[in-house]
Amino acid sequence: DARSRARGPHLNFARTRVRTYVPQVNIRQDILEYCRTQLAGRGQRICLIQGESGIGKSALMADLAKYLPQTVPDAEVIDFYVGADGQRSIQHWADELTELLAEPGCDNLMNAMPPPGGNRWDNLVEQLKKVALRRQGKPLIRLLDVPNQLANAQDSVERLQNLEFPKGIVLILSATPELQVNPTRVMTYPLARPTKENLRQMVGSYTANYRKALSADQIDYLVGHEAVSLPLHLRVVLEQLRVRSSHESLGEDLRHLAKYSSVGELFLALLHACDRDYADSRHQVLASRAAGLLSVSRVGLTEQ
Repeated sequence: DARSRARGPHLNFARTRVRTYVPQVNIRQDILEYCRTQLAGRGQRICLIQGESGIGKSALMADLAKYLPQTVPDAEVIDFYVGADGQRSIQHWADELTELLAEPGCDNLMNAMPPPGGNRWDNLVEQLKKVALRRQGKPLIRLLDVPNQLANAQDSVERLQNLEFPKGIVLILSATPELQVNPTRVMTYPLARPTKENLRQMVGSYTANYRKALSADQIDYLVGHEAVSLPLHLRVVLEQLRVRSSHESLGEDLRHLAKYSSVGELFLALLHACDRDYADSRHQVLASRAAGLLSVSRVGLTEQ
């Protein structure tokens, strides 16, 4: 149905993020306490989880989408990942959420939408009020990942933070630090880089998922590099070791991959390696060409 089609891209995106995710110490508990405070009526602020690109914000949001329904009694969680379905407008999020909140069994979901010329934001708040009454105190938690990637991101967040949500409705955002918010309306939760012990757990979780293993010395060598403290950098290194390395060359490949000081340098080196792997007389930079096309495509590319 329409609800399943709307949710599909976001659920698929979340599934890829939590496969080998290891949450940092205390993060789940901190966000749980925030939710409890909001639901008890002791706070009226949105929560914004802020951290640099590649630190694992999307993975954390996907993890919270599974964790919070297990720890907040009767809670329903709706998680939305900007760009997962190719859409980057806050109006799309508001409209999709409005449709998802429509009365169960509603044959025409557009009945939940505002009439022509109506204000979709006022309509969304009205829908949330109806949901709060319908759920009779059962919480509804909405997760919106990387609103900084929305078109007109700053304006979108300012609009969000000025909405008045009814009791029982919680909104949690995640974004990079450049997004500016009103501290009286938004509680900011800074996401720091993981500790070395947490990085070791991440390596163990990833390798175990693929029935692989690194020695303790190899893990210590890897997590001892500053660049690898960024989870995205660590994951790319582990992916390359899994896909391209052999048992005999593992140590040398590990030292080679660990030398890059930024994830950008690492990506570029891997892209050039893929160019060499797939090159022929007519296509010398096939991987780079494909990556370039993907980077400028708003909704992906067909296979034709």
